[in-house]
Amino acid sequence: MNIYLICGIILLALVIMMSIVNKGKHQNGVVIEDHHHDDDSSECCGKHDVCEKQRLVDAKLNGAHYFEDEDLDKYKGIEASQYSDTDIEEFRYVMYTMQPEEVMEWLESLNAREIELPNELKEEAFAIINESK
Repeated sequence: MNIYLICGIILLALVIMMSIVNKGKHQNGVVIEDHHHDDDSSECCGKHDVCEKQRLVDAKLNGAHYFEDEDLDKYKGIEASQYSDTDIEEFRYVMYTMQPEEVMEWLESLNAREIELPNELKEEAFAIINESK
């Protein structure tokens, strides 16, 4: 009889541990994926688009860093497809005046400030990011 009691306690403990682990992977009903890195750095490995997307989400939570681009705040809430040619050139000018390795952080800043990058610049931005790796 004692063996059944011990097995039951172990089984209950396993169920509780699994529940705790799964609860940590959910936030507001959304599954949060675990991305393990080979080292302890917080840098993304650069091999997965998921890393860049996660960085954008993290930036929104952590706040914005400005790149002398405060003028872009006027575009908050405007959809990426709604910019005029003049607006697009304003974004392009800012993007090309920074160091290539800063572009990802700039995109994170825009995301945190709820400013969408014009559709016409998205491929250019990610090309710059990929070249700087």
